Amino acid sequence: MFIRKNKLLLFKLLSLFSVVRGYNVLMIAIAQYLATIYILAHNLPLRKVIFDPNLFVIVVASALVIASGYIINNF
Repeated sequence: MFIRKNKLLLFKLLSLFSVVRGYNVLMIAIAQYLATIYILAHNLPLRKVIFDPNLFVIVVASALVIASGYIINNF
């Protein structure tokens, strides 16, 4: 059971994430993967490109930067 203070904190965190346009961030992440698959690494197998940890870190980092930009722009 949450006390009032914890409920307020949880509500504030959820409202902070409502500012982020999740569909836009998802589309950019998909676009990065597609650009890597079809343009940058067209000679590598698909499985190797998708499960590359370096590409994953780049995509996650750019998604977090874009999401934080949405949050900063809102306030």
